[in-house]
Amino acid sequence: MSVGQLGLSALATAGFWTLAVLLAVFGIFELLEAGVGSPSATGQFLLSASMGLLGLVCLPSAWAAGKRLLNKPPSTTHKVYLLPRNWDTYHLVSIMMITLLPLSLAVGSLATKNEWLSWLVLPPLNLLATGLPVLWLALLGIRKLPGGSAQRRWGLLTCGLAYTTPVILLAEILLIVVGGVLVLAWLSTQPEQYNKLLELFQQLRSMTTLDQEAFLRLVEPYFNQPFVMVGLVVTAALIIPLIEEMLKPLGVWLLAWKKLSPAQGWVAGVISGAAFALFENLGNTSGGGEEWVLVSVSRISAALLHMVTSGLMGWAIAAAWTERRYLRLFGIYAASVTIHGLWNGLAILGSVALPFDLPADASTALPFKGIVALFGLIILGVFNLFLYVKMNHSLRPKTEAQSSELVVF
Repeated sequence: MSVGQLGLSALATAGFWTLAVLLAVFGIFELLEAGVGSPSATGQFLLSASMGLLGLVCLPSAWAAGKRLLNKPPSTTHKVYLLPRNWDTYHLVSIMMITLLPLSLAVGSLATKNEWLSWLVLPPLNLLATGLPVLWLALLGIRKLPGGSAQRRWGLLTCGLAYTTPVILLAEILLIVVGGVLVLAWLSTQPEQYNKLLELFQQLRSMTTLDQEAFLRLVEPYFNQPFVMVGLVVTAALIIPLIEEMLKPLGVWLLAWKKLSPAQGWVAGVISGAAFALFENLGNTSGGGEEWVLVSVSRISAALLHMVTSGLMGWAIAAAWTERRYLRLFGIYAASVTIHGLWNGLAILGSVALPFDLPADASTALPFKGIVALFGLIILGVFNLFLYVKMNHSLRPKTEAQSSELVVF
């Protein structure tokens, strides 16, 4: 196990850092070709910095596995007294959330308005604005809980970043391909719709440059079709949650044979969800632009969503394996899919058809739908936070002997 963890973690670090170097080189070439104010170059540097951070996060997993192979296993009580004895890393990160996060968002907002500075200033600020909330939420969910060795925790994080997320993306791409084949099969029975689709493809191929407004004008009639909207909602609010909630806790599934306690399963699930959230949030904020602050802030609640649902799945997987509570596993899976589906559905409700001109009756209803979606997301976010904190407190050891096994960050 340690040999495999060492090899896979080293491979993950090497892969992420290779991508970071390549993206940085592409960004430099873009600067030389298009000038310092190139938005494309800013995006390349944002992605490069993100890949560099992910590679760095995977490195401790290889280090911990290497120590284990040298017969120097990491302590299960990972206590760090860099702070007062009644403090832990959670308190330090909380202070950073209050001070550094608003500062990074403010400076980043100014940087997005200056194309000459954004390519240089925004990448490190993006790492802070994206990574710090994920770290704080992860510590909030697992502090004072028995989580196993540092090797296990770093291994779960690396598994989630380097292997679980690509597996999920591959499954979703496969789903899109299958859906596309089914749509084409249906279109073959609808000659009129099939000819319109062929005409659309020909028009898209004739576009010499990527003009967003022209693209939206071309696809607008298709997105106004009811079956298209229903397909998007079903995919985002049902099929994608079904895939992600099953595969996000992949590391927990792989550790289930170790007969984790429910608390250890929760910790493993939260770490797995944090890995997925970090990868996804870095990808969503890599576009830069003036909407960077809004995207960065909105992704905090999405990160909480992923950690709540993955934590619940980890808790249920452990209970199913050790206590044979299989009905709990199925029930928690259904609940996690429902929470995730509600979140995606409300997000679609608040943004659907915004790029297009709507009929008069729909246009008057749109602000109301947006308000409903916003309040729905706020209520769901508050519920997720309450459930997250409640699970952490309910799983904390009740006795002094159990407390000696805690992981104190």
